[in-house]
Amino acid sequence: MHWFKEDFFTWCDAPECSRCGGAPAQMQSIGHASPTGDELRYGASRVEAYRCSACSATARFPRYNHPGKLLETRTGRCGEWANCFTLCCRAMGFEARHVVDWTDHVWTEVFSDRQQRWLHCDPCEDCCDKPLLYESGWGKPLSYILAFSFEDSIDVTWRYTAKPDEVRTRRRLCDEAALARCLDGLRSQRHRSLTAGRREALVQRGLLEAVEFLSVKTGDDVAGQGRVSGSQAWRLARGETTSAASGSSSGAGGGGVGQAAIAVPSAVLETYNMFEAEDSDIAAGRMRVRYSAAADAYFRQHTDSLGSSDEPAVQSWKSGVFTAENVQRKVETDWKMAYLARRNGGSKASVTWTIDLLSSPCVVDTALVNVKGDVFGSGAVSWTVSADNGTVVDLDGVSHSGAVAELQGAKMVTVTANMHGGDGDIAWQHTQLFRQSSDHKRTCPFDIDLRLKQA
Repeated sequence: MHWFKEDFFTWCDAPECSRCGGAPAQMQSIGHASPTGDELRYGASRVEAYRCSACSATARFPRYNHPGKLLETRTGRCGEWANCFTLCCRAMGFEARHVVDWTDHVWTEVFSDRQQRWLHCDPCEDCCDKPLLYESGWGKPLSYILAFSFEDSIDVTWRYTAKPDEVRTRRRLCDEAALARCLDGLRSQRHRSLTAGRREALVQRGLLEAVEFLSVKTGDDVAGQGRVSGSQAWRLARGETTSAASGSSSGAGGGGVGQAAIAVPSAVLETYNMFEAEDSDIAAGRMRVRYSAAADAYFRQHTDSLGSSDEPAVQSWKSGVFTAENVQRKVETDWKMAYLARRNGGSKASVTWTIDLLSSPCVVDTALVNVKGDVFGSGAVSWTVSADNGTVVDLDGVSHSGAVAELQGAKMVTVTANMHGGDGDIAWQHTQLFRQSSDHKRTCPFDIDLRLKQA
């Protein structure tokens, strides 16, 4: 694992500039770009976009999810690290499983034949068999931690907490019995291809693991041991560092930063929702996606105006976004206004929508992009539109209404809004998207209108 961290894989906060060779620190995020066909082939449904502050060139960071591709790129964040490290463990003959923490981290577990138990292995941190690292060291409010392999699927949360009663209060996403049935069903599917002897061995192993989960734990050996992977600014923003863990991404020492200096952790929403072309869109040669903040709903009708009888296609802004960070919907009951804004305390925010024509026979012929922003004081809102052909277009102004010719021929279109700035304690409220009267539930300040043609 030490070799993997120090010599094989590298951490990527942001890509370097290919034009001027600028360091990642001078690359500014401009949201997400549409993935190309080759990127999708290797599981990169999400592509981060950056602009160099020195030469203004743009750069892409595809978040590849194909372990074979990662053997080639050898870079990424915790998702890429765990994916590739698990592959390496399996290739060397170890039993390994991929572990997903719902508070936004992933790592690997490796089975020890000598100890007859699963060992926590985090290649990002070069850390083995310290399962309380995240709760006692990073201070993460754990909820769900699930492990998956080709043979198994299991809730391993209880290996990673010394505060099970506290964790249970945060497990509200689904009924516990329903989660257990779902994991049991996945496990049964995986066991069908195994021999009777192997299935029995796994059942016995599972019983021993359940006993381990019930054991009393303390996190004294990792107390105060914050995260070392990633830049200091990135770790501070996530609230995963302490004075004992400041420094560079390689774990080198640096100036101490106390817990009091930590910014509000980001609220990252990665739902990967996409609006796909429907049969009615293909027949009409037109695809339209609109959002009303007042109704908190998306509409797919092609008509120029919406009436009270027009039903939403999707309810809730969250259900239509590809990704979002530090975004909330706000309703001002006194002023009767509704809009999207940054979370209270968040210094910046972004939200991305994606329209997908990949499964249709069509491409974009013309594109009208109508998006509305409002700023107050020193607040700033910017818009970026990108396509799967590599096009990245910065839209002028806080709001934009008009054609984007560069999208012609695209099979996938991505629209990103970035918000930052503002003044005082309510700076978060000085950058708003789609502000409108809460009575205007069929008026849509977000309107992407695509005319389609056969590819």
